[in-house]
Amino acid sequence: MRSWTAEFLLDRFLFLFSVCIAFASLCVPFVYEKIQPGWTGIGVLIWLVFIMLGRLYMKKEESSRNRILRLGMMIHCMLMVWIVCTVHLRPSVDLSHSISQIEEMVQNSTPIITKKYFTQNPNNIPLTILLYRVYSPVRAVFGTSVSLEQTGGLLNVFMIETAIICLFRLIERIDAPSFSRWSVKWIILLNPVWIAYAPYYYTDTISLPFAAAGLLVLIISLQNTIPLKRTALCYLSGLLLFAAMKIRVTFILLILSVLIGLMYRRKRRDFLKTTVVLLLSFLSVQFVYQRLEDVHMQMDTYDTALPATHFMMMGSHGDGKYSYDDCVYTLSFSTHEEKVRHTWKAYLDHLKQNGIPGNIKLIVKKEIVVWCSGTRGYDQYTEHVRDETRLYHVFYGNCSGWFKGLMQSYQILLFVCIALGLRKYRSGTSDLFLLIMVFWCSTILFSVIWEAHARHALSYIPFLTFLCLPAFQKNNV
Repeated sequence: MRSWTAEFLLDRFLFLFSVCIAFASLCVPFVYEKIQPGWTGIGVLIWLVFIMLGRLYMKKEESSRNRILRLGMMIHCMLMVWIVCTVHLRPSVDLSHSISQIEEMVQNSTPIITKKYFTQNPNNIPLTILLYRVYSPVRAVFGTSVSLEQTGGLLNVFMIETAIICLFRLIERIDAPSFSRWSVKWIILLNPVWIAYAPYYYTDTISLPFAAAGLLVLIISLQNTIPLKRTALCYLSGLLLFAAMKIRVTFILLILSVLIGLMYRRKRRDFLKTTVVLLLSFLSVQFVYQRLEDVHMQMDTYDTALPATHFMMMGSHGDGKYSYDDCVYTLSFSTHEEKVRHTWKAYLDHLKQNGIPGNIKLIVKKEIVVWCSGTRGYDQYTEHVRDETRLYHVFYGNCSGWFKGLMQSYQILLFVCIALGLRKYRSGTSDLFLLIMVFWCSTILFSVIWEAHARHALSYIPFLTFLCLPAFQKNNV
């Protein structure tokens, strides 16, 4: 009874949270800084038409629905490839450092990372190594005419499509009517964020297929009854999840959510075996990765890197978002211990200065920043291009108002569907649903203590979409 009550309370909390997010996405003024409410209203009507068309196929055979879905996936992939090849993006912010570093490495025929940026932000070293390992053979085969930006963009499309396929396979592991699963697959596929970020490859999209595949293999292993095969699959899932976590560290929350879910359902034997096997796979892959990093990174980052407490400090004052002044402050200290000590002190001082009402207001503001922007802040990353082509203006430039409205309307309807799904969910029935709810709760708590940015939710929302599933079925899950 106690476990049921705890799960029920989590379900109710997330239901209320999703309702608030849907309402705030519609009403909060600063969300509409570059989004026109009129276009958002038109976007809602467009999505409602899609929903009505989906209802028309409710009585179709499953094979017919799946053929339509496969056709949609082909069109989706071709559209993203077209955007990557036509919109000649010049990535800015963090990715620009990776690109300039890789170009220097290729030009000088050396794998050594030399830029100071990576000593301060070592979290982007794995992405840089991966992009270098992909771009080097591509350039060797096709020559200098192949740009790194487009190579990375095409890699990004491949990663996004792979993640979508893995998410579809995960949905198939849920016991639900086929039409409900088909509907949720369309919701995932039609997420406009995939289109918006197709040419801009970063840790969130590049890590997503590893996370989705790792979770899929882990769920398959837990459902397998053959001990040896189960252990092998669990080990493989550990390799994939470790890769996801190495590229995007927040995916450690997904791993912890799996373990918490196993303990919550009192599957202690599964918990112990899964934990041991995952740890062994993590240790083995870390050993291999460390050898690889030693080849590329010969600078010591211990004293130069921004510590975790720095990002907590940034998220504890002002609007909780990135602060250049905070970066200057942290980097003014020469050792790791000094950085941690002073940023932790500043973090506590900020919390004290805010007071209880101020901290509550800051938390609300940060959660709105993270969850309520349908565009996920893509303007910041896609504003620089080599040539402002017509297609660029349609999706990113002067004529992109319709697309931003479509993204914001998708955001609103998505959280409405999530709220309806949680409203119909019956506690104690689905292990995967419990895992996703715990994962969502952990990301909400993470947003409370960390720097806030709308892009952070990009990695979370594909998994949260699973919670829509009960909204499309007559009976509770």
